[in-house]
Formats: sequence, structure tokens, C-alpha cells
Amino acid sequence: MRPRRHSYGRGGRNAAAAVLLVLCLCVTGVFLLLLHGSSPPLEAEEGKKEAAASGRRREEALVVQAEVEEAPLPPGNARVAFLFIARNRLPLDLVWDAFFRGDNDGRFSIFVHSRPGFVLTRATTRSRFFYNRQVNNSVQVDWGEASMIEAERILLSHALKDPFNERFVFVSDSCVPLYNFNYTYDYIMSASTSFVDSFADNKQGRYNPRMDPIIPVENWRKGSQWAVLIKKHAEVVVFDDVVLPEFKKHCRRRPLPEFWRDWDKPIPAEAWKAHNCIPDEHYVQTLLAQSGLEEELTRRSVTHSAWDLSSSKDRERRGWHPVTYKVSDATPVLIKSIKDIDNIYYETEYRKEWCTSNEKPAPCFLFARKFTRGAGLKLLNSPIFGSFESFLRVFKCGLTLLSSDLEKVVKPNVAFLKECGLGVCDLASLCLYMLWILGTKPERVSNMVTFLSEEKIGVRVKYLKMFRWSDAEVGIAVCKAPLVLTRSKDTLQSKSEFLISEVGSEPAYIAHRPVMLGLHLEGRLRPRYYVLKYLKENGLIESDWDYFSAIVPAEKVFAKKYIYPHKEAAPHLAEDYADACRGQVPTRFRFA
Repeated sequence: MRPRRHSYGRGGRNAAAAVLLVLCLCVTGVFLLLLHGSSPPLEAEEGKKEAAASGRRREEALVVQAEVEEAPLPPGNARVAFLFIARNRLPLDLVWDAFFRGDNDGRFSIFVHSRPGFVLTRATTRSRFFYNRQVNNSVQVDWGEASMIEAERILLSHALKDPFNERFVFVSDSCVPLYNFNYTYDYIMSASTSFVDSFADNKQGRYNPRMDPIIPVENWRKGSQWAVLIKKHAEVVVFDDVVLPEFKKHCRRRPLPEFWRDWDKPIPAEAWKAHNCIPDEHYVQTLLAQSGLEEELTRRSVTHSAWDLSSSKDRERRGWHPVTYKVSDATPVLIKSIKDIDNIYYETEYRKEWCTSNEKPAPCFLFARKFTRGAGLKLLNSPIFGSFESFLRVFKCGLTLLSSDLEKVVKPNVAFLKECGLGVCDLASLCLYMLWILGTKPERVSNMVTFLSEEKIGVRVKYLKMFRWSDAEVGIAVCKAPLVLTRSKDTLQSKSEFLISEVGSEPAYIAHRPVMLGLHLEGRLRPRYYVLKYLKENGLIESDWDYFSAIVPAEKVFAKKYIYPHKEAAPHLAEDYADACRGQVPTRFRFA
């Protein structure tokens, strides 16, 4: 059976050279900043004296601190909570960064459910809006399992802790916004109902009669999991202790061969007789129907998915799973075709849902999936996010651009970089890390391009071999943190001796966490290691502590986790740590 549950209606550049250019810009630009005493990297948090020198530097220090905390949000406004469900990283973070920059009033919050232990920092996301926005109690999610429901409930439970969150939007890691933030916010907040794709599922095979009488068949619903919930319905999902147990027992995916992971094991006998129930396609819809809340729903989704392209020559596009849009698909024509949809027809209920907002006809969809990373980045240069002038306005809010002349500095720099082969998407990616480059004098930007030759970069790569890295590990480190190439030979040597000889870190461990090479040795790496070692030797922490997880957080977070809990057992610890940060090694930190 094909998954057609409803239908919609309508009213020549060289890639290697570009990569090398971006790398050169990153390396040379930061190197010039270091020579001229400009804004420091992650060490800025320890440079309190420099931060006090001017208001601009204080703001820059706050931005750097946010890299390991979270993007600050002004309080007081009703917010839309965006709940991202991701496998690992967020491949479309740049697209969402452009979207969230459209709000200046703190009208959104972000929560991300990724694999257990995954942390969103500068090393894992290119957008500061996502820094540390992962939930700390995530579960391993498998498609078609009840674990997807658990992920949704975890996200909602975290978002409900913020009293300003009024709407809750589930977003996949392959989803893109179709409109700017203001339109999306007004569309969602103007509705007093939840947007839930929900329809009667009359086909056999999904509903398990064993659910009756707790879940009678007349309350059984099906639909997309990408819903928008009002607070009342979010609380119903979080506090449910009746429907969820039944789903865990009786709503399970059929063990079809295409989903099997252990191909060496035989297929169960008569597997075709099993109920093929996909929990996330039924749970929220059935729960709200069971709770008598369907009258409070707008029974459609605001997230578009294309389930079948029968005419496609690509066999992968004619199956059960939603179509994945590639770079070649991401065109204004595609986006316009989705935006033009103004009604949805549900075959099982003979129901046509005309889409409205503020009681006026409106497009049905605010978001669309599934887009690859390349397709998403291509959309950054499309009318979705405005013209090229809109692109400039997005980045005009940067600290270093506030005093720059748009016509004489910013636009000439953008034009020059485009002549060098960088597109708007490349500029967006580059400027998320080094926004100052657009506000630098054009002649200096021109010099940066030729400041470091490929030969000089090769010399700096050799410096990294001091960490006993293989060529592959050097590649991993540079890809994750290109700025490691800006470190001097002496700096790298001192940090390699400390991390490998004193801390005992394996070379591969460092290669996969190169951000630590940008942290101050005497102001952060060494003092925090002393604290951890002291706590371990005195039995105050577990023996299997992770060094990297202790050095990345900001000072307040580190003190809250490693200093304050031990005030009674080690009342001197805070003072000793402060002395160590100033370069003085207390007696208690002098280990044999």
C-alpha cells in the first residue's frame, strides 16, 4: 500500500580552491588579529582586564562565553519553543541561524534532543543559538520505536519549565523554515488551537485490538509527528500515564526485512501477520482524541513532507519514506509550489481542510522537510530569506560592523570575496565565525587572501605533529577547528607537553577535541586539571571523569559543578583554584 493518506491542493567554481581560500581567510585573519592585539579567541573569558577596557570588548567576551553556554534571550515575551529531534549534529543550523536572527524580542526558545552525551558547542554547531541547547537526559532513538515518543516527552518536559513558552513546535533535523520569523511567529501565536495532523486510520494492520478497552478503535488516529502544541496539550502529553504504557506494549514496528539490522539472523516466521504500528505516527493524535480534545485542534500539520514522486527515475523517491530534497531540487520553483498549497484532503475522512490564519485564507505550511545540508544552504541565497540586501542586514547586527561604513567597507568586501569565488552561502558560513572580516578595511582583506601560502600552511601542519598525530588525525583536528593552524610553535609545544605528559590524554582524544588547543593553558587548562586531580585523589569525584567536559564550560558552570558542591569537604578549594588561575600553584595542588 502506498502511504497516500492525504493530498495537497494549490491555489564553475573549483571546490578545492574555494575551500583553500576560506581556510586561508580563517588562518590569516585570526593571525593578524593576534599580532595587532585584537579580540582574543576562547581565552577572552580569562582576560577580565582587557574586557574591562571598553564596552565593545565586554560585549565580545559575552559572545565568547555564550559559545559554551547558551544564546541569551530577553525575558518577558510569549515564546515559541522549537523542539529539535536530531541524530547528532544539526546539518541545517546555518539556515535556522538566519531564521532566528529575524527576532530581536526574545520570542523563541530552543531545545535539542540528540544522542546521549552529545553537546552543542562551537565545535559541533556553527550557530550560537544552539550552544548548549541539548537536553541532558536524552535517550537513544530508533525509527519506528517508542523511543521517539520518549524523545518528544523529554523535550516538552524541559520546555514547560520556562513559563514564557506558550507554543511547542516539533522540528526534525532535515526541516527548513519557509517564511521569516515574524510571519511564522504571528501565524502560530494567532491560533488558539494546536496544529496536529490527525485523521481516522481505518486500514487494518496498525491498530492492535489488545489496546481495547483502554484505547478503543474509535479513538485510534494517525498523522505526522511534526505538530505544534499549545501549552495545555503539551502538559497532557508529558503527564500521560495511561496511553503511553499501552503503546509500549502493543504498538510496535513490524520486523520487515528492510528494517532489519542483523542480516545474518533469520526473519521470524509469519512476520507478516504482526501489527505494523509506528508509535510516533499515532501517539499524540490518539492521546488527544482519547482525552476528548479534538475540538481544540486544527487537524493538519504546518510541516510539509512529500511522500512519493512516482514519476521520478530515482527508485528511492518512490517508496514509503518522505522524499529527500537534494541540492538540485532546492529551487524557488519548489518552494513556491509548497507555499501555494492552501488545502489538504484527507481520504479516509472525505475531509478537505482549508488553511487559514487569523480567520483569513493562508498557506498551509510554515516548514518543509526533508532537505539535505547542501539543499538547505542553497536556500540561504533564495527569496526565503530575502534578497542580497537582506543578507547584509542579517549580518549588520554584528559587533564589529556597528562602526563600519556599509557602502565603503562592507559591500566592497563582500564584492571582493564573491570575485574570489565565494557565494552567499559561503560568506554566511565564514561570517558566522568571523563576522569582523566584513568590517575590516578592504585593502587588508585583499592582503589576507595572499598572507599565507599553501607552503606556509604546510609548515604549520607539521607543528601539529608534536601531538603525535597521524595524517588522518591532523586532518580531523583541522577540519573541526581550522584555527589550530594559527597557534605558534611554542604554544602548541607547551600544550602538547601538558596534555599528553601531565594530563595523560591520548593523541586521538585531543585530535577529536581540538577546541581545547584554543583555551588558555595557565588560565584554564592547568588550574582545572589541578582541581579535578585534587577531587579525585580525595575521593570526591568518580575516577572516570572526563577532562574535556570540565574545561569547556564557562567559569560559573565549572564552579557550580566542581567547586561549590565540595565547600564542606574542601573549603579552601575555591581560593586555591583562584590562585592557580593567577599562576600561583597552592601547596595542596602540588602532587607527587
